[in-house]
Amino acid sequence: MNPHILIAATIFMFMSVLDLDAQMSQTPHNLSDIVNQSYDNNQMCVFCHTPHAAEQTVDTPLWNKSLPDTQFSMYGETIAGSHTSNNPNSYSMVCLSCHDGASSINSVVNAPGSGGINQNGADMGLAPILMRPSRNLAIGLNGDLKDDHPVSILYIPGKAGLRPISEPLIGEWKGATYISDLLRNGRVECGSCHDPHYADPNGIFLRNSNEHSQMCLSCHDK
Repeated sequence: MNPHILIAATIFMFMSVLDLDAQMSQTPHNLSDIVNQSYDNNQMCVFCHTPHAAEQTVDTPLWNKSLPDTQFSMYGETIAGSHTSNNPNSYSMVCLSCHDGASSINSVVNAPGSGGINQNGADMGLAPILMRPSRNLAIGLNGDLKDDHPVSILYIPGKAGLRPISEPLIGEWKGATYISDLLRNGRVECGSCHDPHYADPNGIFLRNSNEHSQMCLSCHDK
């Protein structure tokens, strides 16, 4: 490979990591300050990711948390006649491993340092720290997802006014250009609307502004 290309690629990767770090450090997903009150740790990524001993039952890269064993009450059948899965798929379950209101947000599979691996998850610190019990944070509180936008549901163009997946999205979406980019195995998941690494102005990790309902109208042709 041309050495100049290699150097340029290395610089780009390094700057991308710096940019991600800058974004993450300014979001509520930077849990280091919260946990540091009871645990001497200033790492940011460890609460979700690990380079070793990651949870292998999920599709999220190097996931560092065990998943809740909750049987959630799902949205069920929509007005268009489509159905959610019986329980959230792993793409959404990783979010619920904090946002269920029952799982410890400082529980990880692999704590920093050597010998800290616990495949069932162990708290970093003296006690578990739970998501504050409010419905805008603990989305799966009491295992209830019936009053939330359906997740783990097939995207069926034509149903509920859904556009073809090949259509471009409306507005400036973070990490996506076409509707198909938002789906996982053809299904809508938490990450379809939210990017956990994105410091959006609204503070709720939306991939796009929903001003004038443009997020909704990207998929629903109403």
